[in-house]
Amino acid sequence: IKSRYENGIICQVDFVSLEPRLGRIMAEADPKKDVYKDFGDMVFSGKLNREQVKKVLLCAIYGAGFRTLSDLLPDGMSPRSVVKKAKEYLDFENIVKKKREELRSFGYMQNCFGRPINPSSNRDSLIYNNWLQSSAVDVALLGFSEIIKSLSELRSVPIFLIHDALLIDVHPEEEKIIKKIAKAGASVEGIGYFPLSYSTFFDE
Repeated sequence: IKSRYENGIICQVDFVSLEPRLGRIMAEADPKKDVYKDFGDMVFSGKLNREQVKKVLLCAIYGAGFRTLSDLLPDGMSPRSVVKKAKEYLDFENIVKKKREELRSFGYMQNCFGRPINPSSNRDSLIYNNWLQSSAVDVALLGFSEIIKSLSELRSVPIFLIHDALLIDVHPEEEKIIKKIAKAGASVEGIGYFPLSYSTFFDE
């Protein structure tokens, strides 16, 4: 991928830890910028590194197997108890309960914005994951919609949207402006604030 501009840049603006952050927000909490560090400090008092914490949260969200997780945890730390804490952090049980009630009442459940979802099974992890992923897609679309509006008077052009990342062809005189837009993050009405990161597409 090459810029249409001489000395132009292809950059990527993406949401930071979108799904776990949204999960924490929907648990009626206000996570810090680094949601993995926030969870690790709050639940494990910093005993797990960031990569371990990330795996724990993603296991809770996606229902991954405990065997994979056990290889990443310190000796003596139970994968089941760790995932249980992650689910408490995300208010997993209450959200699944509400979504099950919607499925019984309407034959479908709704994401955070009221969009209908039809999960392929009634497993708790699938219900939670479908609800969170659907909601996260809408958060990303709404956030990027505002960013694209802010580009309307610039020469820089949005070119691709990949789930929680927006690729922009940046005019060489506008990189500082795009970085400033990314640094400001995205606020989604009725949900909350989401930090964004900026990187050039082919960092060396």
